[in-house]
Amino acid sequence: IEVISGPGGALYGANAVNGVINVVSRSAFDSQGLAFQAAFGEADGHATLRHGGLIGQNGAWRVYASGLARRSSFLPSGAEAGDELEGGQLGFRTDWRLGADSLTLQGDWYSRGIEGGPVGGDFTGGNVLARWTHAFSAGNSLELQAYYDRNIRDDLTGLNSDTQTWDIALQQAVTPFANHNLVWGAGYRFIDDEVISPPGSVAFLDPEQRDLYAANLFVQDQWRLTDALTVTLGLKLETGTFRDLEPLPSLRLGWRVNDGAFLWAAASRAVRIPSRIDRNLTFPGFLEGGGFQREELWAYELGYHGQPTDNTTLSVSLFYNDYDDLRTADLGPGFTFPIRLANTARGTTWGAEIWGTWDVIPQWRLSAG
Repeated sequence: IEVISGPGGALYGANAVNGVINVVSRSAFDSQGLAFQAAFGEADGHATLRHGGLIGQNGAWRVYASGLARRSSFLPSGAEAGDELEGGQLGFRTDWRLGADSLTLQGDWYSRGIEGGPVGGDFTGGNVLARWTHAFSAGNSLELQAYYDRNIRDDLTGLNSDTQTWDIALQQAVTPFANHNLVWGAGYRFIDDEVISPPGSVAFLDPEQRDLYAANLFVQDQWRLTDALTVTLGLKLETGTFRDLEPLPSLRLGWRVNDGAFLWAAASRAVRIPSRIDRNLTFPGFLEGGGFQREELWAYELGYHGQPTDNTTLSVSLFYNDYDDLRTADLGPGFTFPIRLANTARGTTWGAEIWGTWDVIPQWRLSAG
């Protein structure tokens, strides 16, 4: 699990505004044998069973099943809230190593059921992902990935939704010149989204069904000027249903002062694109949708990471974020209804993140932030 602070639009695209959490699942080759985990208590319980094996000389597989049960929470009066939860999940993954090529096929299916309360209902979904990677040489590779995902919600209140997503992405890493590591790629995503409001609802999405798309092209070059100094330039061009072509640039400079100190600086642009709620939520006479556009961020960062002494580490990040076109809820002329979602605000944030560790003795470490 990789946590990246600050905007990451040049590689991860729109909505990577304040940070990115990147989760990479383990290869089937690294999860062989049988594993079981369970926990049970007065309020809830869950269990997971996983098993993996080899397929000849070049393949590996794993399957898993998990289940959970959670008792109702309680209201201030002491009565049960009626939100008992039960669910299960199944999944598999296979990996193949065929010379310079590697293949992955994986999928998951889940079902959740909330018995009652204001958000009760059934939630089901599943996904399947395929990935092919070809290694030409050290630092030179080509990767093609595609996946399909579907989520269905049947709410006890009558709010039902069905969302299907198709996604394909191509990425290549090359070293075209000495001291240059270049990554480029392209992607396309199509979403079929349907949200049906309960009968007689005063608020709803208009239209209830809508097709959405997003397409992108990106390139990033890591240029080693010297053994100690590195410049990283990145640019992503992205377009989609709710925005025009958006450039998402990034510039980073890294300087390894010595083996115990690293300094860096960065400037980048990111955007948050409108969601269906931002653009299509309608409450006749009170809220009118359709006018909200994307929000914009320019971010500037300075940082240090190092070992001041043999048994201490220190990380310091300074940041200044300039936000524009932030979402607002504006009344009409003469402060009249309906309200319209617009982009008439801006703002700034600035501050510091500081983290450090101290190995008091080999068996005792203190951490603070």
